[in-house]
Amino acid sequence: MTCLRIVLTFGLTLLIFGSQSAYATTTVSAGSKNDIFERAASLGSKPEAAMLYGKLSSTGDVRYFTFTISEPQTLNIRLDEAVRPGDFEPRLVVYEPDARTVGPVLPMPQPPSTIALVYTSNVNRSFTEGPLRTRLNTRIDRSFTLTQTGRYYLAVYNAGRGAGAFRLTVSSDAEPTWSRSAHFERWWLTSIWFGLESSTLFIPFIALLAAITAWLIVRHVPAPPQKRQPTLNKKRTVTHVKRY
Repeated sequence: MTCLRIVLTFGLTLLIFGSQSAYATTTVSAGSKNDIFERAASLGSKPEAAMLYGKLSSTGDVRYFTFTISEPQTLNIRLDEAVRPGDFEPRLVVYEPDARTVGPVLPMPQPPSTIALVYTSNVNRSFTEGPLRTRLNTRIDRSFTLTQTGRYYLAVYNAGRGAGAFRLTVSSDAEPTWSRSAHFERWWLTSIWFGLESSTLFIPFIALLAAITAWLIVRHVPAPPQKRQPTLNKKRTVTHVKRY
């Protein structure tokens, strides 16, 4: 029990104090609450690092996010999806502030006073992430220089017929330094939203079984017998007393 308490205390210390050396992370994992721009999930002002999760079902299904900037800023936006066969086609729309609403015809309502810029897949990079080896695929990885101040909207919509989950990473650096707590949070949410691979479902159970087996072995192994000290045959000393 003492060892377990030490491990838990050390882990909590890493989670709490590890986040002090990296970006403040915004995590948005709303279901379908942000499916119209009036209910866009807010990233606040001048986002530095944000992880945005969502699931899209049929064609035209969309999730909106919004943020504001008061000075020019460069943002890196990456869109990841689950590696699974299917007709899932997520697309990214960046709505920049503008005097009038313009842009291509899209299958969802457009935020007012914006200009819509649509981005399709520009990469196809598969990778695994986290201790459970969740398989992901990067579809969009772009850098944007935002010069117009004001309110921006981001939208991810499905141009395909199949359903799927996505993760949108928004950061001010191309390779943000995530805190330890952000790493754990990302692994956890990614496992929930994208699901575990069938090949990794048994890993936690095997680890738990191995831990229980090791504990039982250590608990029931008898202690080695102590060596008995040899008994020394002491010679009796006879004292002769002379009588006078």
